[in-house]
Amino acid sequence: MKRKFSQIFLVKHKIAENIVNSMNLKKGEWVIEIGPGRGFLTKELLSRKVKVLAIEIDRKLYQYLKENVIDLDFFLEQADVLKVNFRELFKNYNIENVKLVSNLPYHITTPFIEKIIEEKDLFKEVYLTLQKEVVDRITAKPGNKTYGSLTIFVNYFMDVEVLFPIPRFFFRPVPGVSSVFIRLKPKAEPPFELKDENLFFEITRKTFSKRRKQLRNVLKEFIDKKGLTELEEFYPLDQRGENLSAKDFSFISNFIYRKRNEKR
Repeated sequence: MKRKFSQIFLVKHKIAENIVNSMNLKKGEWVIEIGPGRGFLTKELLSRKVKVLAIEIDRKLYQYLKENVIDLDFFLEQADVLKVNFRELFKNYNIENVKLVSNLPYHITTPFIEKIIEEKDLFKEVYLTLQKEVVDRITAKPGNKTYGSLTIFVNYFMDVEVLFPIPRFFFRPVPGVSSVFIRLKPKAEPPFELKDENLFFEITRKTFSKRRKQLRNVLKEFIDKKGLTELEEFYPLDQRGENLSAKDFSFISNFIYRKRNEKR
């Protein structure tokens, strides 16, 4: 195990059982496991008669898994998951619309979630063990200090369900924080209409990067003074972004989109 990969390994069999039970697996279906480590969860998955394609970045752990997980339904790739082309990989294995499970190293949580969302059409459900702090951010409500652009981004694309907590002492080495196991399921349709998704997310990111500023002072980067005055007829701009819902941000971004296009 290399320190740079920040691996922590689940060592409580009951938790592995709970994880697999929550996935509602059917015999013969494919499961993608990211970061199998020493195969603790992998073996529990295989006991349910599913096919497991595991992706492990650590060469030593990859070799360990090759030698110690002997099962005709186990397939293993040595790769950095952030660089994996899932579309090509799944094509090679003739896989589509699969379930994914992972105990993620904390330092790649956000880029990994972003990657999964970019390729969300490939996944039926995504099951993740995440740092509790990250889950608090994903599930936060407006007005909460943990509410931010990540909250809005994830919930725009995914239905989020918190399944159960996992105490930190169920891992080795023992991390400094507890974890939470969650389910992400791609939404069939967006929760509201957006004229320009990129503009919507740009506005939310900018707003929360300057969360102490009033909306008026953030939005002046996106619309001229006249447009701001018109927007204020519909929406109070003396408040801070942390109090706005995703639907509020959609109204603002759609308004700015329309004003920009009126000039063309």
